[in-house]
Amino acid sequence: MNDKMLDVIGLADEKYLREAEGKPMMKQTKHSRRISAKIAAVAAAAAVMTVTAGAVAVAKLSNKDSVEDFYDSSTVSRIENRGYVNGSVSENEHFRITLETVLKDDYKMLPIITIEPLDKQAEDYLADSGEMPYPMTYYSDTKEYVNSNVTCVARDLFKKGDDKFSMKLDIPFISHNNKLDVNRPLTIKLSEGKNFRIDGSVNEPSLFSGIEIKIDGYNEVKSTRLYSESGKELYLSEFGFVALVKYPENGSFWSGRIIYKDGRKVNVDEISNYGAGLGLGKKQDTGISLDFKTFIDIDSVEAIEIMGETFKRK
Repeated sequence: MNDKMLDVIGLADEKYLREAEGKPMMKQTKHSRRISAKIAAVAAAAAVMTVTAGAVAVAKLSNKDSVEDFYDSSTVSRIENRGYVNGSVSENEHFRITLETVLKDDYKMLPIITIEPLDKQAEDYLADSGEMPYPMTYYSDTKEYVNSNVTCVARDLFKKGDDKFSMKLDIPFISHNNKLDVNRPLTIKLSEGKNFRIDGSVNEPSLFSGIEIKIDGYNEVKSTRLYSESGKELYLSEFGFVALVKYPENGSFWSGRIIYKDGRKVNVDEISNYGAGLGLGKKQDTGISLDFKTFIDIDSVEAIEIMGETFKRK
């Protein structure tokens, strides 16, 4: 795979995803939506297998290279050593999907999944569709659809001859007027984008029917909140930050800096591999999200400068 990162956003406006010079390229695709009276066929129940860390001191990632698509090797080792490996598998006759890990901070969670095609039909879909599978999030206890504005991030699209495809799901807890209850277990289902309906249902038989990704435990990383003099908030964690500032049209947020207590200053574009606007304000222009490719020591951070604001602890 190359070093380019690309993302596919579901419900957010595509203008809030920008490319930045000197950064990995961000390609985006809007999922189409089609309303139909057809009823989705009932699929056979998915086979589910869970791998736990109980038998060994440190659980190993079953698809380590999938996680390395998004984090450097030192961070991947931390994920394993901290017991952040999930390893649950759900599959049908077309796909096998492994939930590698789920990271969580105060603002969002980041599941990483590996998608393996099991037949030609699945391989052709991944290679020829030009889009990534569309994630749909539900509360596991009530099956209620959660409009949580999930973003999909990948290093590269699937190509003929590939045996698997990795994808990171960016699930915010606050999105537009929706608020995700992180105390409840979640289920993620996938569908071809053309089959997705705005109410979270699928209106035609799907290659992903029967596959359910269960998230009933979260691996919390260290996180804190920083504030600017004007009262704006920034959610900082080991794997990234979300700043509630106006999103710039020119991608200039990549010039932000992390200032450490020892005087070091690090540009965010040196340690980040993905960024996007959240579109949280009334004019859909509020919120910047940046994901790091390495875990940082947030206790050593003095301040963060971004978009003309300096954020510090209270």
